[in-house]
Amino acid sequence: MTNQAKRKHSIRRIFSLFDGVRTLLLLALAVIVALFEPTLELGRAEWALAVAAIGLLMIGAQLLRAWEMSRNCTLGELHELFVYLIISLIAGSAVLYLDQVGPLSSTLDLRLGSSASSEPDWIAMAVASVLFVMSFAPLILAFIKIERRQKREKKNQSKILRDDIVSIPSLVITAIVLASIFTLAWAAGSGRFELGRQINVLTMAVVVGGFLAIIFVPNMVRAWNDLIERREALTGPTAANGVAAVPMSFLSVAARGVSYFDSILVRIFAPLSGATQKGFMVAHLLVLLVIVPLSAMGFVLAAPFGLVPISLAALIALALGRRWAWVEDDRETASRLQSTDPGKADIKVGFDDDLKDEALLGYASLFVLVPLALYQIQGAMGVFEATSASTGNPFIDWLSFFGAELAKAVPFVDWWEIYNVDVQVPFEASAGAGGEWARHLTFAARAIVDLVIMAALFQALTIWQRSRTQKKLYSTGELNAFDPFTEEDFFERGMHKPYGADTLQPKPSFKREISAHVEARKKLSLEPLPYSRERLGELIKRTRKDDLSLGAEWMIKTYDVLAGEPREQLRQLAQRWNTIPSRERFQGNAPEDKAWVREQKRELERILDGLLRDTAGFRGPQIGCLAECLSAVQQHPEFAYARLLSFELLCERETGKSAALLGCHVLKEDWPEELRDQLKRRFSVHLGMPRSLYLGQGRMRAEVLLALASQYPRQGMYARAMIEELLTGASQHDRDASVRQKAAALLSDLN
Repeated sequence: MTNQAKRKHSIRRIFSLFDGVRTLLLLALAVIVALFEPTLELGRAEWALAVAAIGLLMIGAQLLRAWEMSRNCTLGELHELFVYLIISLIAGSAVLYLDQVGPLSSTLDLRLGSSASSEPDWIAMAVASVLFVMSFAPLILAFIKIERRQKREKKNQSKILRDDIVSIPSLVITAIVLASIFTLAWAAGSGRFELGRQINVLTMAVVVGGFLAIIFVPNMVRAWNDLIERREALTGPTAANGVAAVPMSFLSVAARGVSYFDSILVRIFAPLSGATQKGFMVAHLLVLLVIVPLSAMGFVLAAPFGLVPISLAALIALALGRRWAWVEDDRETASRLQSTDPGKADIKVGFDDDLKDEALLGYASLFVLVPLALYQIQGAMGVFEATSASTGNPFIDWLSFFGAELAKAVPFVDWWEIYNVDVQVPFEASAGAGGEWARHLTFAARAIVDLVIMAALFQALTIWQRSRTQKKLYSTGELNAFDPFTEEDFFERGMHKPYGADTLQPKPSFKREISAHVEARKKLSLEPLPYSRERLGELIKRTRKDDLSLGAEWMIKTYDVLAGEPREQLRQLAQRWNTIPSRERFQGNAPEDKAWVREQKRELERILDGLLRDTAGFRGPQIGCLAECLSAVQQHPEFAYARLLSFELLCERETGKSAALLGCHVLKEDWPEELRDQLKRRFSVHLGMPRSLYLGQGRMRAEVLLALASQYPRQGMYARAMIEELLTGASQHDRDASVRQKAAALLSDLN
């Protein structure tokens, strides 16, 4: 780090410290005002105004800090902003609690709690609401700025608000299923019909119908898509402008709207939990430190205002689950693309975080948030009645009530009914008009367990089983790469640092596992690679030398793998062929040497084909590597197709170096000495040394002359003179008459 960079870093640290101290000073000022409020004799309106002003000043300081941090931080480096948020949430919940109990209850008298002696103070409620909402603003600002910066820097090509998350068939099927469930529950709860004995037959019909839907719905969707395609093929796309297009247009807009909402959950609300922050157990701790104060606020606030923090905590928990689902979708995509490059548009959020633990922790919080929500609704509507099992402690009673409903909702746990276990619940639906709403709320609480929590547990089990399947397929040679998280576990388990060693080295068991994989691939007639070539190329580019990068380097060195981008593989191939063992194998006549030459031919053709797909990666250094490779295989006719590919590739470069390398294939030693030496000097200017790559076949020399002629209009003056001299020499001195005629014709066209 240069001195100037060190000074800038020190200045940033000073400003960061200043921002933190400023925020703490404002917090201390708020505490002082609260303690000396009786002495200051502030009225309730003045007190509310003072708290609002101090709170907004603190949030303003955090917004400035968030703006500064978003310029060079990632989503996982916002610990400072989370400290401010957690201090605010804990302080807020503590103040609400002390407002009701303890020595400060008579001093504060905020009138916001559920046990306040009088009606809630609307001014205090408005101030508290504004400060509560604004406390999340710095983090939200940082999230948005960081996402936009990464999009601008092309570190993530995925759209911030995606419109392709929810498809129209998925939306329709989900809406129909949920509408049917809630319609049936509403009708039964309101007494519009009695199920009676029909519930047994209805349950069987619903279960069997679910299996039939899984069988037939995909076929119906496929038939619907085929029908639309045939209609468009017959009448054209304009036929969709009729009346039939109206519902499809509405469904399309609805699907995009749900996708946008899902994107907001994933991009904004899920990171608010702190699950994306880096550090050992930091994410787990932050999830708890965000959700627990919100739950405490929901319990203490007067009904129904406590539903606001409870709903926000539940929304964060659900958003965590959705971000986890996005990560798992990216995980599945990466296992097929064999790439974890976040710049690909197919990768939504990347692999910086494995959110399984955090998402399950968020879902677990619903076991507390749902009872608290029922408690708040009961305080506002009074739809339940206490029973003799009530303890008088609302927190314990509502947890007990939800636990009883959980025992009825969770599969397998409800077996207790077989043994006639009598479960006493502290609340039951009231006998009045509110009883219907109580039944609806109880049904919703059970549905949350069935549709959300159990689905998350089953997804976690599925992920575990999928990782086991990948490892089994790798051992049999069928699979050549893991998904990103299984891959990390694979290399961390295989690499270690022996006693006295300086770097990580592979364990003996890891070597045996890789060797068995390579042998299995040989038996399957597959390329005997220890791991995916594409993934090894990405792993060795990691800036941090960890288990993955060092393990990849060991595989590349041990099994002589060409990995990375095609231009990097060309450099590796040139280095390989420039060694004495490779030269001996090129000259050998043993069957294994000939097999090795055929393998090298396929390698070079594959690399050149990759470079032709992306010619921007083929520049001066790569031309030098190609010259090394062509020199090594000059005497081998097997590489004729690779030479043609190299000629095509050299035509794409508008440099004298590419023209000189092409010219080396047509210049022969029996040309006139003056012309021969002049061309060799020109070749040396571009290539460093003249190379003798003369092609014995006239057809191949004619291809080179065509390539040189096609380059001529785009070359500079010096390279043009070289091309003209080559064409002139070939037209006069080439031993093949057809080549001489071709060279003369091309020279005439140039002039």
